[in-house]
Amino acid sequence: ATNNQWLSMNQYTASVCIDDVRQHVAITCPKAGLITYWHLATNEFIASEKLRDGAGVTLLTEGFIASTGKGRIVQQSQPLQPYKVRGEFNNIRWDNHLTSIHRT
Repeated sequence: ATNNQWLSMNQYTASVCIDDVRQHVAITCPKAGLITYWHLATNEFIASEKLRDGAGVTLLTEGFIASTGKGRIVQQSQPLQPYKVRGEFNNIRWDNHLTSIHRT
């Protein structure tokens, strides 16, 4: 990443999630209001997207799911596409500990 991209993260990350199938990594940066995406095999920066108070991030088959400290849940299918808001919970606050449970 460029120096500006590193600086934009405000020297703090909250949560990291690895998608080893698609070879992507998502990192939330709540102090910067960002979620960043990286290529796993090459360690290259792919993109960042504004996500106010982005906290937790986990993986579903549809892509990354991220939470915010303000009660928002978003889904990111591809790092270069905008995320989709999947839920707004005004009375719930999320931290950076997020996981998915798969039933078989």
